[in-house]
Amino acid sequence: MRDRSLCTTLCTTLRTSLCTPCLLAAILTLLVGLGAPWAAAQQETDATAGVLQALPGAPQPWVRADRLAHVVGAEVVADGSVLVLRTEGVTLTLFDGSVDGTAAGLRAGETSLSAPAERRPDGWWLPLDAGAPFGLVRTGPRTVRDARGRVWTLHVQPPARTASDDPRATVLRPAPGAVAVEIVSEPDEDGVSDVAVWATDLALVPLLAPELRTVVDEALAEAGAARALLIIGTSRTAGASLEGISLSAGGRELLATGARHETLAGSADAVGPGAPWIAVAWLPTGTRLDLPLTIRWQGAAVEVTFRR
Repeated sequence: MRDRSLCTTLCTTLRTSLCTPCLLAAILTLLVGLGAPWAAAQQETDATAGVLQALPGAPQPWVRADRLAHVVGAEVVADGSVLVLRTEGVTLTLFDGSVDGTAAGLRAGETSLSAPAERRPDGWWLPLDAGAPFGLVRTGPRTVRDARGRVWTLHVQPPARTASDDPRATVLRPAPGAVAVEIVSEPDEDGVSDVAVWATDLALVPLLAPELRTVVDEALAEAGAARALLIIGTSRTAGASLEGISLSAGGRELLATGARHETLAGSADAVGPGAPWIAVAWLPTGTRLDLPLTIRWQGAAVEVTFRR
């Protein structure tokens, strides 16, 4: 970071943007992607039309074509490298390995998916936005609404987890190219950890929450060569107090506990369900995120390489 005033300016920009409802919703999406239990629970609905199973993906979860067709009420016709989803009002034609497709009927025209359609051994897989031509709208991290107004539960399988030497720390890979760290507090007598922190490379956050791309890109463009970690603290109970992380590399301390942390939303002294503490930790100039770093929090430690 070039100077303290620049750090303050950048955090003000991030803080202002993150306090808008849509971007706080994007942070909630990010937490669900990372496997935060309270975030998932917050997005549950009392009654839905059914469950749409999905796999983690960026920028959209992956859904199998026949499951998506069931939700939107479409007939599925697969012929070699061509897939057709057809309802009474819309016919969508997609091609294996391509993001481009065509729509006929009520929403006629060319369409572009967020990721290429894929014909896999277990069937065709599509990004969730393949349902958009049929009126399918994602209304939250765990819900979608179809053209008839019915709400469906979107169940995205938890991200891949790699256990570390410390049982309280885990390396997560919630989407291709994205790496995050989860550290939980000491479990209670029932084996449940009340508090947790997640940390990831701020520059890679848009892989998990595309809605944050503009905010993150603008902030990092101002920062130049600076590097930062996004930190999210959560708690199952209200009123929890969290401390920041510390960081080292090759036995050399880069950040003392809580140093160079800037709060973006919430409060580290009042964390609870639906009230996360969101902060950034600005790393010293020259910090290499493509080399192993050790993150410590409340006595637990994990080694992680954020970038390849």
